[in-house]
Amino acid sequence: MVGRLYRIEARVLKVKPMTLEVAGQQWAAYAPDKSVYAQLKQIKMAESPTAMVVKLGIWKGKRQFVIEGIE
Repeated sequence: MVGRLYRIEARVLKVKPMTLEVAGQQWAAYAPDKSVYAQLKQIKMAESPTAMVVKLGIWKGKRQFVIEGIE
């Protein structure tokens, strides 16, 4: 459901464009907060997934995760 908060376990595959791997699937993502974006850059390509709080959003007609925070 769009706008609802979810807790997911994800790996950051790329930062430009932001791409997450969630349960074996690749998802587009966006981090509006600069400090969260900086944290995501640091954990890019980590072997183990990281817990994140996200909202499901739509950009240019496609679904993406809006990353609100990292746990």
